[in-house]
Amino acid sequence: MNIPIGSVIQRRLDGIEGVLYKHLGIYIGDEKVIHFYGEGKKDKKARVTETILSGRSGFAADEKEISIKKKPKNANHAKAVCDEAKSICSDPKNKYNGKYNAISKNCEDFVKHCYQVEY
Repeated sequence: MNIPIGSVIQRRLDGIEGVLYKHLGIYIGDEKVIHFYGEGKKDKKARVTETILSGRSGFAADEKEISIKKKPKNANHAKAVCDEAKSICSDPKNKYNGKYNAISKNCEDFVKHCYQVEY
């Protein structure tokens, strides 16, 4: 699959949640994804992290199917989306780390924030 840099990508969640919900991330190129991952309500270990796209420990671990939810509007938007995701990921005190909440601080909130960045 050819994924444009700056795209919001998604994969099915594990377990029963996978029927209704998807896990989202920002594709930054070179087979890498930045995503916000937490295990559950108020997970203090939740982190924005950069990972590989596929493979055993990747975004699409266990060969989950990946699809594109949104493509960037243009090259400038793609760069801005990636820069915002990288900036958040590199800041250990960002507004997401350690603050996972299924309703308000989740992977969807993270990618929405990055995608809506001014460019």
